[in-house]
Amino acid sequence: MKNWDYQRQKYVSVKLQDITSDDKGYLELPTPVENGRNTNNYLKIFYRDEQVITGEFYRYPGYRSPERTSLQTMFYTDRAIYRPGQLVYFKGIILERMGNRSAIKPGQATKVVFSDANG
Repeated sequence: MKNWDYQRQKYVSVKLQDITSDDKGYLELPTPVENGRNTNNYLKIFYRDEQVITGEFYRYPGYRSPERTSLQTMFYTDRAIYRPGQLVYFKGIILERMGNRSAIKPGQATKVVFSDANG
Protein backbone atom coordinates (compact mmCIF):
# COMPACT_ATOMS: atom_id res chain seq x y z
CA MET A 1 0.00 0.00 0.00
CA LYS A 2 1.14 3.54 -0.58
CA ASN A 3 0.43 6.28 1.97
CA TRP A 4 1.04 9.96 1.53
CA ASP A 5 3.76 11.14 3.93
CA TYR A 6 2.98 14.78 4.68
CA GLN A 7 6.37 15.48 6.24
CA ARG A 8 8.35 14.13 3.27
CA GLN A 9 5.75 15.28 0.74
CA LYS A 10 5.75 11.97 -1.15
CA TYR A 11 4.15 8.55 -1.22
CA VAL A 12 5.74 5.92 1.01
CA SER A 13 5.21 2.17 0.52
CA VAL A 14 3.85 0.32 3.53
CA LYS A 15 3.81 -3.49 3.69
CA LEU A 16 0.40 -4.66 4.86
CA GLN A 17 0.91 -8.40 5.22
CA ASP A 18 2.18 -11.59 3.63
CA ILE A 19 -0.49 -13.68 1.91
CA THR A 20 0.09 -17.22 0.67
CA SER A 21 -1.89 -18.54 -2.29
CA ASP A 22 -3.81 -21.80 -2.20
CA ASP A 23 -2.73 -24.92 -4.11
CA LYS A 24 -4.28 -23.51 -7.34
CA GLY A 25 -2.46 -20.19 -7.05
CA TYR A 26 -5.45 -18.13 -5.88
CA LEU A 27 -5.28 -15.66 -3.04
CA GLU A 28 -7.80 -13.47 -1.31
CA LEU A 29 -7.07 -9.91 -0.33
CA PRO A 30 -8.75 -8.82 2.89
CA THR A 31 -11.34 -6.07 2.56
CA PRO A 32 -10.08 -2.67 3.67
CA VAL A 33 -11.27 -1.74 7.14
CA GLU A 34 -14.83 -0.49 7.33
CA ASN A 35 -14.96 3.31 7.69
CA GLY A 36 -11.27 3.31 6.86
CA ARG A 37 -9.51 5.23 4.14
CA ASN A 38 -9.30 4.49 0.46
CA THR A 39 -5.98 2.87 -0.33
CA ASN A 40 -3.64 2.84 -3.30
CA ASN A 41 -2.21 -0.70 -3.54
CA TYR A 42 0.11 -2.88 -5.55
CA LEU A 43 1.24 -6.48 -5.15
CA LYS A 44 4.73 -7.94 -5.05
CA ILE A 45 4.42 -11.57 -6.06
CA PHE A 46 7.24 -14.01 -5.42
CA TYR A 47 7.56 -17.49 -6.89
CA ARG A 48 10.79 -19.36 -6.32
CA ASP A 49 13.49 -16.99 -7.60
CA GLU A 50 11.10 -14.82 -9.66
CA GLN A 51 9.30 -11.63 -8.68
CA VAL A 52 6.62 -9.52 -10.32
CA ILE A 53 5.20 -6.18 -9.16
CA THR A 54 1.68 -5.33 -10.31
CA GLY A 55 0.45 -1.95 -11.38
CA GLU A 56 -1.26 0.15 -8.75
CA PHE A 57 -4.94 -0.32 -8.00
CA TYR A 58 -7.27 1.56 -5.73
CA ARG A 59 -9.29 -0.14 -2.97
CA TYR A 60 -12.23 1.25 -1.09
CA PRO A 61 -13.25 0.36 2.46
CA GLY A 62 -16.09 -2.09 2.87
CA TYR A 63 -19.47 -0.61 3.65
CA ARG A 64 -22.41 -2.47 5.06
CA SER A 65 -25.76 -0.78 5.08
CA PRO A 66 -27.82 -1.40 8.18
CA GLU A 67 -30.14 -4.35 7.79
CA ARG A 68 -33.75 -3.29 7.40
CA THR A 69 -36.72 -5.34 8.42
CA SER A 70 -39.49 -5.70 5.85
CA LEU A 71 -42.76 -7.59 5.72
CA GLN A 72 -43.78 -9.64 2.70
CA THR A 73 -47.20 -11.22 2.20
CA MET A 74 -47.57 -14.31 0.05
CA PHE A 75 -51.05 -15.37 -1.09
CA TYR A 76 -52.18 -18.80 -2.15
CA THR A 77 -55.54 -19.72 -3.70
CA ASP A 78 -57.11 -23.08 -4.39
CA ARG A 79 -57.27 -22.39 -8.15
CA ALA A 80 -55.83 -20.03 -10.74
CA ILE A 81 -59.11 -18.87 -12.37
CA TYR A 82 -62.53 -18.29 -10.83
CA ARG A 83 -65.90 -17.89 -12.53
CA PRO A 84 -68.26 -15.10 -11.49
CA GLY A 85 -70.01 -15.95 -8.25
CA GLN A 86 -67.55 -18.65 -7.14
CA LEU A 87 -66.13 -18.47 -3.64
CA VAL A 88 -62.48 -17.60 -3.47
CA TYR A 89 -60.55 -19.61 -0.92
CA PHE A 90 -57.19 -18.12 -0.07
CA LYS A 91 -54.44 -18.30 2.47
CA GLY A 92 -51.88 -15.64 3.25
CA ILE A 93 -48.54 -15.97 4.97
CA ILE A 94 -46.69 -12.90 6.21
CA LEU A 95 -42.92 -13.14 6.36
CA GLU A 96 -40.63 -10.80 8.24
CA ARG A 97 -37.36 -10.47 6.33
CA MET A 98 -34.09 -9.18 7.70
CA GLY A 99 -31.05 -9.61 5.47
CA ASN A 100 -30.92 -13.28 4.40
CA ARG A 101 -33.21 -14.43 7.20
CA SER A 102 -37.01 -14.78 7.14
CA ALA A 103 -39.53 -15.76 9.78
CA ILE A 104 -43.29 -16.24 9.70
CA LYS A 105 -45.17 -13.48 11.58
CA PRO A 106 -48.10 -15.26 13.25
CA GLY A 107 -51.01 -13.06 14.31
CA GLN A 108 -49.91 -10.11 12.14
CA ALA A 109 -52.96 -8.03 11.16
CA THR A 110 -53.21 -6.88 7.55
CA LYS A 111 -55.82 -5.52 5.15
CA VAL A 112 -56.71 -7.56 2.07
CA VAL A 113 -58.58 -6.02 -0.89
CA PHE A 114 -59.63 -8.09 -3.90
CA SER A 115 -60.86 -6.56 -7.11
CA ASP A 116 -61.77 -8.09 -10.45
CA ALA A 117 -59.86 -7.58 -13.67
CA ASN A 118 -62.12 -4.65 -14.57
CA GLY A 119 -61.23 -2.74 -11.40
